[in-house]
Amino acid sequence: MRRLRRLLDIAHRRGAGYLVYLVTGFLFPRLAAWAIFESRFSARGRRLLGAFSGRVRRWDADASQGRHGGLPLRRKGTLKRPSEEPVLLGRIDNDGRVLALGPRPVDLPGLDEVSAADFVERYRYGLDLVLEDGAVLVRKDFRGDRRAFRREWHSLDALAGAAGCPTLHRVDERGLVLFKAFVPGPTLRQRLVRSGARILSVDTEADPELDGLDPEALIEAVWARGRSRFADALPPGTLDALESRLDAIHRRGVTGFSLSFGNVVLHEVTAEPCFIDFDAATTHPARAGWGFALGRDHDRDLFVRIYGRELLTERAARSLLRRIATPYSPVDLGRGMATRGFWSTDSGTGRWEYLNRRALAGWIEGRRILDLGSFNGLMPLLMLAAGACQVAAVEQSAELVERARALHRLFEWRDLRRYDLDLRRADMRSILGDDWGRFDLVTAFCSLYYLDEDDMARVVRRAAELAPVMVLQAKTDTRRTAAAGKAKKSSIPFLRALLESHGFPRVEVVGPAGYSRPLLIGRRPGVADASVRG
Repeated sequence: MRRLRRLLDIAHRRGAGYLVYLVTGFLFPRLAAWAIFESRFSARGRRLLGAFSGRVRRWDADASQGRHGGLPLRRKGTLKRPSEEPVLLGRIDNDGRVLALGPRPVDLPGLDEVSAADFVERYRYGLDLVLEDGAVLVRKDFRGDRRAFRREWHSLDALAGAAGCPTLHRVDERGLVLFKAFVPGPTLRQRLVRSGARILSVDTEADPELDGLDPEALIEAVWARGRSRFADALPPGTLDALESRLDAIHRRGVTGFSLSFGNVVLHEVTAEPCFIDFDAATTHPARAGWGFALGRDHDRDLFVRIYGRELLTERAARSLLRRIATPYSPVDLGRGMATRGFWSTDSGTGRWEYLNRRALAGWIEGRRILDLGSFNGLMPLLMLAAGACQVAAVEQSAELVERARALHRLFEWRDLRRYDLDLRRADMRSILGDDWGRFDLVTAFCSLYYLDEDDMARVVRRAAELAPVMVLQAKTDTRRTAAAGKAKKSSIPFLRALLESHGFPRVEVVGPAGYSRPLLIGRRPGVADASVRG
């Protein structure tokens, strides 16, 4: 009842239009996304969303053929005929070894040779090494599997050599054969085998330790054997680079590719890891929606199982967000991943969506910003998401700084990109003496009025030396009985006078009638809208 009375009071002060916006434009979409997200972790929800994901994969396969209005493949140069017939150099067996054939021996870095007697025929698709038009290529024969052929074609086309992936050289659409660049170097599996890991088919089929294991347990045991040799077999930083490659491929909208040891090549020259197998991959042209989110989450979860790394998945992100939640700054990361109170428009994501994002549009894009009293880091991260190039965030509380670091990690995971957040544990008054450099904008969202009046004035004067614009957020519903005169210090008249008297004489107040968190944007003399907003 208390919350209902508060909503009615807000509607009375701000008008019926606000209440309509709150329900239809803000609350309902988030509640719906939250309900879908919760169902993602129930058995029935997993089945339903799994079926939906399957339909998305089928849509992507159809899109690769030009149906459903899907993005066409970049076919230029991929259908050309070779100037001469390809020369067969060798065949690659199921364990990644090569059987040398043709008029000359194979002399390629990273390949282990195998005799005809020990050659293990590939279970699924044929792989040959060929020489065509002066280039060494891998010829992949899909043996009639048109769907896998389309998947790999579409994926390699979307990647276009990004993240070290092989480039597509030629397509034989009638024969269902792809010709792709050969990546020189040993596979991760070869490096592990050379260091003593018994993970090849010839090792595992007759191994008494693995006898009787079901297929899933068998592959888990093989992965564990490989992980035990990582320290001896891999150059330092290999797994970190592999994580970066995973993210780079996801940024291109490709999910579901093979992550196994045999499908990662360590480049002979750079030692950089490269994923090479995409016949099971799905391409998401818009890199959006539940299909992409589920596919990416599946890849990251599988990467954790294979390589033993700590990566954020949706489940881990949800748990982390719950641990760092604070009722004073609720966070809504989208698709139902939110803390309690995310429907509030007076704080956290709600305050940003309802006012700050629109009010600051044009002021923050491409700018370097100093944010004072950053609390859990949400506002600096949202400004970076909206186009700021860098934010230096200042927060005194050690606990809140740690929460901000965790939230920073969540934002980078969600958006698949780096956020240039310089997070500093310090009192906002530290700018009075320290050399902080120069900024385009200084912000203080509902934080400056926690200082006494003299310190507020000193901080604003210093901000006028650091940046041409300062943004303060007021709090007009502070109780009159609040300690230290906070009701006065957080009011619009006081903050306006503070800006006008200490270096920012041109002040604009932004906020709808009745809203308790209006913004005050102050500018130094001579700073025009056009020069600041660009």
